[in-house]
Amino acid sequence: MTVAGVLVTTLWLSLIIGARYLLVAGAVHAWLWRGKGTGVRLSATRPSARLIRHEIRYSLISTPIYALPAAIVLLFALALFAVSARIWLPGDMAAPAPIA
Repeated sequence: MTVAGVLVTTLWLSLIIGARYLLVAGAVHAWLWRGKGTGVRLSATRPSARLIRHEIRYSLISTPIYALPAAIVLLFALALFAVSARIWLPGDMAAPAPIA
């Protein structure tokens, strides 16, 4: 596990989390404020465009905060899987390589 691997995995997870956020938050906003949403609104007034942009910006900025621990756990799990695969190898293949 290298620093570059962690950073690349964090970047990809950040993009996935951000896309998921935009998709879900956009759908919920459209359902509550544009359609005939029957959900409970937290405010009687419609949020301003400035407030919505502010919330989106801070939500997207926070995605690496969630992605970094997930990337570390994911890479450790991958390394654990790779190392534990030796259990299933025949005895002569699981032995350390001879030093000549």
